[in-house]
Amino acid sequence: MAVQFFALASPTQIQAVGEEGSFLFEVGTVVRRVEGVIPTFSKVIAFDAQRRLTHKEQVLDRIRVCEVHLPDRILRFHDNAYQFERGLVLTGGTAATVQERWQALMAWWETMTPGRRYGGDFTAFGEMALGYESFLQERVSPRLDLRGTAQNGTTALTTRQWDACFELFSGLAFGDGPEEVEAM
Repeated sequence: MAVQFFALASPTQIQAVGEEGSFLFEVGTVVRRVEGVIPTFSKVIAFDAQRRLTHKEQVLDRIRVCEVHLPDRILRFHDNAYQFERGLVLTGGTAATVQERWQALMAWWETMTPGRRYGGDFTAFGEMALGYESFLQERVSPRLDLRGTAQNGTTALTTRQWDACFELFSGLAFGDGPEEVEAM
């Protein structure tokens, strides 16, 4: 489920709200949380050493992503689409940036589900997994639909490929869960 925001229904129940509707779950059913940062790419105009305009691809932004694994589904959200102004009030109005709000949300998740954060290094995993481009394209369906492309040497890296890497990383972290997992 692509989550737009979370609301606390009771001290032990969380309501995840997304475009598809809402889903209520017990905090104790959270198996783990998987976090990562996905780069987004864009074409930019820059000046070269001779002060001529050039077009190049570069990292435009970095999207912070989190998935909450439950026994029968995965809840996905990222800082670019999370509606911080709705649901949980975590910062008391003191957080001015998206990064500060995201950090407050991740701290809240750590408080609610201590020790359930997956400790793997997504960036290192993603850089390794990008070497298996055909596997990623054929076998992994990214779910965040983040767009953008960039050139790295002779290999075109796309945000979609990084998204696929996160999907694979999270799926491996999910482990030997139920055969039929509803990815919302």
